[in-house]
Amino acid sequence: MKRKSAGENGATTAAAFWVADGGVAVSSETAACGPQYAEERQYLDFYLGVQLVDGGLQTTDKFLSHYAVTADELNCNFERSDAVNKCLWQNAPSDGQLDTVDFHMFRKSDAKIFPVQLRPGPIHPPLGNNMILAGDTTAEEQSAVYYSAPIACQKGVGKLTFIYWVYNDAKIEVLLIKPMSKDGPKDIQVVGRPEINCNYFRPQNEKCAVIIPPMEEPFQIGIRAFDLQDALVGSLVIIDEIRYEAELCKKHPDFGPAFASKTLVARPGTAPIITASDLDCSHINTSCRWGNGEEEHIKWERGNEKIDPEKWAEVIGQEQRPTGPFVFLFADKNSPKPFSIFKSDPIPCMAYGGRLIFKYWLKPKTRIQLCSTTLEFLPLSCAFLNEKEAPGPVAIEIDGPVNEPFMFTFEVVSFDETEGGFAAIDELKFEATLCHETTIAPTTLNPWDFGAEFKTGPLPLRDAAVQLETAKDLGCNFEAPCLWMNSNKTPDNVQWKMGGGQLEPNLIYGLTGSNDVPNDAFAVAQFPGEFATATMTTEDIPCLNGPGEVSFRYWATNNVSVQACASFVNNETDIECTNFNASDFSAGVGMLHLPEAIDSPFRLRILASGSEKGTALLDDIRVIGDICSTVTPPPIADACDVLPCNFENEDFCSYKAAKMNESQAIFSVRNSNFGVKTVPNNQRARTRTMFAWVTLDKNSTMAVLESEDFIVHGPALLRFGYRRGTFGSQLFACRNTFDPESLNSCDLLAGPKLAIDEFRGTAQAQFELSPEDSKLFIVAQHEKHQFGKAAFAIDNIRLTDIEGEDIC
Repeated sequence: MKRKSAGENGATTAAAFWVADGGVAVSSETAACGPQYAEERQYLDFYLGVQLVDGGLQTTDKFLSHYAVTADELNCNFERSDAVNKCLWQNAPSDGQLDTVDFHMFRKSDAKIFPVQLRPGPIHPPLGNNMILAGDTTAEEQSAVYYSAPIACQKGVGKLTFIYWVYNDAKIEVLLIKPMSKDGPKDIQVVGRPEINCNYFRPQNEKCAVIIPPMEEPFQIGIRAFDLQDALVGSLVIIDEIRYEAELCKKHPDFGPAFASKTLVARPGTAPIITASDLDCSHINTSCRWGNGEEEHIKWERGNEKIDPEKWAEVIGQEQRPTGPFVFLFADKNSPKPFSIFKSDPIPCMAYGGRLIFKYWLKPKTRIQLCSTTLEFLPLSCAFLNEKEAPGPVAIEIDGPVNEPFMFTFEVVSFDETEGGFAAIDELKFEATLCHETTIAPTTLNPWDFGAEFKTGPLPLRDAAVQLETAKDLGCNFEAPCLWMNSNKTPDNVQWKMGGGQLEPNLIYGLTGSNDVPNDAFAVAQFPGEFATATMTTEDIPCLNGPGEVSFRYWATNNVSVQACASFVNNETDIECTNFNASDFSAGVGMLHLPEAIDSPFRLRILASGSEKGTALLDDIRVIGDICSTVTPPPIADACDVLPCNFENEDFCSYKAAKMNESQAIFSVRNSNFGVKTVPNNQRARTRTMFAWVTLDKNSTMAVLESEDFIVHGPALLRFGYRRGTFGSQLFACRNTFDPESLNSCDLLAGPKLAIDEFRGTAQAQFELSPEDSKLFIVAQHEKHQFGKAAFAIDNIRLTDIEGEDIC
């Protein structure tokens, strides 16, 4: 884990503490990044009585998109369990200048008082109190900026206060910053530095208090800790209880004390539009088939009708106002673009022309655009609205026919930036004839005809080399050969075929009652008019470990029935079956639940049958569950064929060496002097044989030797010689699995202390193995960079019994 580089926007550097010459020091590496820093966090807990709160200061993409409405929104004491969402502050992205490290959240975990070197904050913070901390211990000066959400502007002077502690020449300042955007430059642009007198020598328990001058332009407040340096004992800053008092510019127009609004909440998935009147909305409510667009910066809101007439006339410029709940959007010059759209639910298609009728209100100089668009928001036709025709009602003519799914969108496109823009919409009514409303009766349709571009062909043959390994392998969208095929064990006289081409939505609706259509590729079974069946099946599945589930999309015409089953292979009896579509015409999602384990070979099948001329369509098969694989695993070697290695053949035997994380180091086989330049020549250990060797430094903190899989038939000891050249380096052995971020489950074989024979001669390490072990990792690690580079050598790996006798 390294100090964050310029442009990163996340918590990548934390404070780690230890005792150095009687003082508390702050390391340049992280205590927050993983369990390998448990020792440093233990020192922090021991001397300050605080513990790291994992994920306590996460960042969110929404942070830069929402301006603070009131000053108290920026108050933050870090005590709430949802502080990440409620405290509108976060770490600034690193710019390599004003910000190079991060603040991190810590919690007071016991009743220890703070050392006298930490001041001027309280020496005895309450148990359970949360606070944020930044620190470092390098010769290079580091700094950290913790900054607020954007503020549109501040009327008159404001006041910022917070509790703080500093240690060893660390300093604090307050910055006024030009607002940063998610996609904009990451350099922190300072527009002001208010006067501040907050330092180590202030009276005990005195809060830092800073006067913020009036701000006419948008800005953010930053609390910056700097002069975080000192390679000997380090330095740090702790912050708590941020308070901001000021009058901010209003985000929304004032329509009186009784007026209230809330963001228009997205509805869950709804049924398709069947008639044009489904889009009618006399007053905006949760049942209306209209809502906000997706992933927009600002949202349309639902307002009530409790409007102060004078205030409405002052803002909108007219007396007529909504008589019930309505939807509105307010935007100012600071609102990120593009602005949110207000859109309808998708409309399948429109047979002729139609019209949309509604009322609307606009703040002077606000322009709004109404469009019909594709589902990908590509405009089909558009019309601009202006305040001269408001409030209406107005009727906008929609050209037809529209032969593809579409929707309506309202979007604010321009306004007077000195005054802000406002648009409100109400009393929506849609008049049109949808495509399926003009189709002839289903009984007169050809149930094999889904449009001029509809085509069929044989199902592609599956690749015989593909074996069944997981349930995911049984998924099939028919875009490529899959593990489903026509059955050869049933007397089916209809074969499933491959379907494709653009299907006409009105024919799909007329024949199946569905506004949904299959994807570009799907399966088709066509029935001639006398009873017939078509069965699609998997090959044998060895077993199922626990419950499972099969799902698929289907469409059926003219009394064609659909069924999904699981059946035993040996006697073809059904385990579970589910029938679908109780009506003449149906479509939807089929689901077969397998409630318990199946311990014998079985097959899955989807069967369609019909006694009249008709069609079944099938798409998007999904299978969930822990199935038994048909893949034959390779034989596992005996431990004696895998683990012993003396490297004399100038290779790693059955081991492999790999780079870990961002480390550039990797084990190599060599025959030369052991040691690094930090070890005096007269103290370097020397060897005449081949060995595995690696040198770790600040850019390369870990290297690993990984064994092949093996079987050990009883208790055994793995033994090998090793050498280390630097204090603080460590050697681990990990069994079965290995996580480079956490070595807690591994055995520490050597380090961090250094014995004389570990670099002057060859020391011995041993590691106990049992029949439950099947893989081995030998891990060299060095993170104490202040002690210089660390060299490791590993030689003569042997496998012995518990008494130490070779067993290979």
